[in-house]
Order: sequence, then structure tokens, then C-alpha cells
Amino acid sequence: MKAAATAAPGSFYHKNNLLLYFDEPNMGIHLDPNVLGVVSVIQAHMPIAAVLASATLGPWEGLEQWWRGPDPARQITISLEPYDLPMSTLHVWNAEKQTVSPVSPLGMFNNHAEFLRVMKDDRLPLLLLRHLSCRQGNDLMGIKGPGGAWDKIQGDVKSLRKTVEPIFKNLSYADFTRLRAQWATGEGAPTKVDGIRGALSKEGVTMVGCIDPRKVAMDLAGFANQEQWQQDVHKINAKLKEAERGMKESAKAEKRAKKKDEEEEAQMGDDTEGQIGLITLRPMLKISLAEAVDADIDTLIMLSKGIAYACGSGTEPMVKRLYNQALLTVPDSLQGRAPPLNVLVVDYSSIYGTDCPAVDTLLLQEDLGRLLAWEDLQQFLGRLRRDGTAIFYSLRTLRRSTLGQSAEDEENKAEEDYQKDVELAVLKMQSGGRDTAAEVATLTKLAEDKGRSLAETGAFVLTSAMSFVLPAPNGLPADAPKIHPAEMAGTDKELLAALTKVVEANTELIESLLKKRSEQVLA
Repeated sequence: MKAAATAAPGSFYHKNNLLLYFDEPNMGIHLDPNVLGVVSVIQAHMPIAAVLASATLGPWEGLEQWWRGPDPARQITISLEPYDLPMSTLHVWNAEKQTVSPVSPLGMFNNHAEFLRVMKDDRLPLLLLRHLSCRQGNDLMGIKGPGGAWDKIQGDVKSLRKTVEPIFKNLSYADFTRLRAQWATGEGAPTKVDGIRGALSKEGVTMVGCIDPRKVAMDLAGFANQEQWQQDVHKINAKLKEAERGMKESAKAEKRAKKKDEEEEAQMGDDTEGQIGLITLRPMLKISLAEAVDADIDTLIMLSKGIAYACGSGTEPMVKRLYNQALLTVPDSLQGRAPPLNVLVVDYSSIYGTDCPAVDTLLLQEDLGRLLAWEDLQQFLGRLRRDGTAIFYSLRTLRRSTLGQSAEDEENKAEEDYQKDVELAVLKMQSGGRDTAAEVATLTKLAEDKGRSLAETGAFVLTSAMSFVLPAPNGLPADAPKIHPAEMAGTDKELLAALTKVVEANTELIESLLKKRSEQVLA
């Protein structure tokens, strides 16, 4: 773009001769300053004609000036209102209670006032319609059971949502309160499941978003249960030995006897077990002996559980091949059977553009979810290509994914309040004898009560300690220890010495909170 902007008028690559088609221009700009820098440079050198293709880029009038390019331009917006998006019911996973709790399009709001505020937005009300279940749509239109006013239901999904939209947007306080409570019962009540794996799709494909796909894939495969894992290791090794023996002895070697836990393979009519050079990890999932020998045994067990992963870098070639193959799965061709790979674990690099028609369940872990902007979260919800379910690890992230900036502002306020809580707690720890274990327990409980991480808490402990070299802020409790100086240090050397002193005094506490390298990075 830079070269085209400075090319001679007669050059083939002059900006007047180019058309820029920029797909998903806002991808990653909220997470990586380098990406933001590259995008801003592209925009600063746009040719005369350019197309910005995005489902989540805000209205043109609200964009920062740098999006508009170097020259005054005539802007044309071509938009398609998302009335026909697949239905996506929303849920929150509670690890402590081992439950999955549905969250209705009204249940995500704190109150009717917040609901009315969001309903004034240009885009959010329409996007919320995709989260209405069939039952909720019937309730809004007043259709109840046999003999109901079914004549109200006409046309396709788009027509139905257009009918429901004004009813939904103009709910009174009484109707909002009634429906909000009603939708939290029956099918809207929490469901007990056998761990997070119990919440995964039984017929389609589940896509899991996280920071470390391989680790999460192993966890979902059951790596924590080492006793069972070792049994799986023996099974895979037995298959490897059988395949090797078959290659050495004869292509006509009889199939080895099916074990009880392989009855499903026999019922599926899978006839590849025992074929020369092929290993069946699970029904309809086969790899070559060469691939199996080169692969890590844990990876083979993960695949045998129907789980694969993909990340920006470091994915094993075999796993990448099987992952890409899984993206092509068409559920209708499976005739009710589960796909060979039914769990795909991904990081941020797969949130934009990954298209798998079999995905009917999304699972967004909090380590990644809390880092994403509203645009990113909407893109993740867009990975549902058919009616399905989106499961979040916190109501906070669910709200941000659906309610946008207002929820983010609320989170910022909550973060500020939590920082003040930590600062006050650390300040009270500065007087008298120090008991690191008790201090860690106090801050850990505070973090758990507020739903915050130890990494975040440790970061606030450090900033709190460093603030002790500054004059005391207004609003401290009267009984708070008086450790702040009356005036700030006069020289840089004195300030550095004071900072060193307060940090060293709290080093043991900080180290206890930030034991893991991952927590130190997040802090």
C-alpha cells in the first residue's frame, strides 16, 4: 500500500489502478498493538477504491478518523441485517456446582432500566433475537399450547424474528419481570452434568476457545485421570504392535479378536482394524502406522477420544490434517452417529473465519474470553453454523459478548473497585508482624469472593505496594496504617530507594500469589 501510494501516475501499481479488499480489518486490533499498527498503516495508504468487509466493524460515523483513509472519500455501506442467524441459546458453566445454567435474553440483564438502555442501541436488539428459544418466542407472541394462535407464525426465520422484534424491544416492566422469572424455570433451570465434558455436544461438533489448546484438549481427553490414561496408553501401544506385526507377517493376517470395549467398532462395521499399515483410533478415524509411530502417545490418546486442536503455531502435522478434515464434516451424512472428531479446541487464531458446518456447541474458557473485545466475541458466536448452544465460564463474559460496551464499562468499574479493595487490604497488612500465609489466605478469599484471578490480585498487590511511596490518597479509613509519606521523594535516587524498600517488604507475599509462570505473565 505504501508503494502504491507513492507510485508514479503511469505505474501499473498506482493507487488509482488498485482495489483493496480488506477482510476482517478489525481482527486482533484490540489484543495486539502491532496488529493495530499494521492496520492503521494500511488504512493510511488506502487506494482510491477500497472494501472493508466485516460483520463487527462499527458504523462508519463512529469510527476513528484513521479508518477513513488519506483522502476525502465517498463512503457507501452495504449491510445485511442478521435476522437469519442460527439460534444460539446461552449458558454459563459453574465448575463448583457442576451445572450448566441457561441464560435467557432477559436473564442477562441486571434490571429493566439496563434492558431499556440496550434496546436503544442500533445493533444489539437485533443480535439478541438469535438467542431466543422457540418457547421464548411463543411466549412473546402469546402462543400457548394446543389451540394457540398459530396463525401468527408465518414465513421463514427472518419473518418470524421481524414479528417478534418490536414486541421484544418494547417490553414493559411488568412483562420483563414476569418473563425473566418464567424463563429461568423449567428448561431454563440449571442442569447437572458430569463435568464439563458432560456439556459437550453428543451429535455434532463442539468448538472450545482457550489460550492453550493442546493443554485444554488433553484435559478434556481425561489426562488428569492417570490411572485410566495409562490403560489407554496400553490400548494404543497394543494397536501399534498389532499393526507392526501385521506388516511384518502378512497382509492376510486375520483380524485380532475384538475386546469388549471395542464392540462399538464391530457394530459400526469398521473393517480397517488389522489392515496393513492402518490403525483405527476410533470409529471412522484412521491414521497410518507411520503417522502413529512419529506421534506422541498422549496425542494419539487425545485423538482416540475424538478431540483435536489447532493453534497459531506448533500444531503437529497429523493433528492439523485431522483437524482440517474435521472441519469438512457434514452432520447429515453421519446418520445420527457422532463425528469421528467431535471436539475442536482452538485459540484466537481460529475465531475469525473457521467454518465447520457440524459445530453446534461453543465453549469459551475464561482465560481467553475475558481478553476479547465485543467484536471478537461476536465472531466466536458466529462459528455456530446451525442452531446450537454457546457456553461461557462466566456471566460477565456472556454479558460482554451480547451487550457490548455497556457491559465492558461495568466490568471496568468492577475492576477499579476490586483494585481499591486489594489496596486497602494490602495497606492494613503493612502494620505489625507479617504473616504471609494469613495474608495470602485473605487475598485468595477476596479474589474468590469477587471472581478475580490470583494473577490479577498479585498485580494489584504490586501496584499497591508501589503506591505507598506517594502521599496518601483521599478517602482512606481512619484506622488505616499511616505509612504514606507526607511528601513525595525529592530526587529520583530517593524515589527508587523508597520503591525498592516497599517492594522488598512485600516480595514474599507477591511471590506466593504469583507462583506460576503463566500467572506472572498475566499479571
